[in-house]
Amino acid sequence: MGNLTKPFSVDELKPAVWDCDSFKSLGPDGINFGFIKNFWNEMKDDVVRFITEFHRNGKLSNGINSTFIALIPKVESPQSLNEFRPVSLGYLEEVMVSMSFPTLWRKWIKECVCTATTSVLVNGLNVLMQALVEANIFTGYKVGGANLVVVSHLQFADDTLLIGNKSWANVRALRAGLVLFEAMSGLKVNFHKSSLVGVNINASWLSEAASVLGCKVGKVPFLYLGLPIGGDPRRLLFWEPVVNRIKSRFSGWHSRFLSFGGRLILLKSVLTALPVYALSFFKAPS
Repeated sequence: MGNLTKPFSVDELKPAVWDCDSFKSLGPDGINFGFIKNFWNEMKDDVVRFITEFHRNGKLSNGINSTFIALIPKVESPQSLNEFRPVSLGYLEEVMVSMSFPTLWRKWIKECVCTATTSVLVNGLNVLMQALVEANIFTGYKVGGANLVVVSHLQFADDTLLIGNKSWANVRALRAGLVLFEAMSGLKVNFHKSSLVGVNINASWLSEAASVLGCKVGKVPFLYLGLPIGGDPRRLLFWEPVVNRIKSRFSGWHSRFLSFGGRLILLKSVLTALPVYALSFFKAPS
């Protein structure tokens, strides 16, 4: 057990970093383990310094231990918390003492567990939209020929697209569904940041429907997950958001605190990733 509290070495840290998925565990700055692996030679001193500091004082920086728990339903269409699988920490301290773990090791584990801030994610809107479609209250958009697929919503984190046919029944169902979602979850839908976008729909009808929903009228193309939706990638205007994002990154890199090496790392990692993301979906004009 004594080896558990020995100072950490680079030879121990590197395999631990390489065992982590390269495309998970994004930090607040958007940097994942793939970035750390690619620039290990430049970053290893900072990683060692951070781990050594934790070894010395047993304290984690604020925000580094924030986590999300996604509740897993035990039944279809759960209605209460006891219908989700529970998550429990148990009697961790007592177990470690009974197994004779060193005091310093227990202090580290206690710091990792007790300082964690946890947010519980319950995907209630997904369940609600499925129920509205199955009850024929909301009509989604049909895609495909022989094998039709009805699409009513797309979600990634807090970015949501609600998709349906043009009808007042759909507008009323959306309004009622979103208000019900607020009552069920305790969350608030920011209607002022939401937009109603129509394809080949009269502007006056869109304006009236947006007024009922309490949102603004949007236009095509619009951004979803950082990508312009509904535009023509063969036109240069389509790529303006990508160019603007690169320019915005450049504007913050003129700081005198950034060394030449630091700017080179940012150039290679960030600026190459921005266009690659868009190019993975759309073909750029020649």
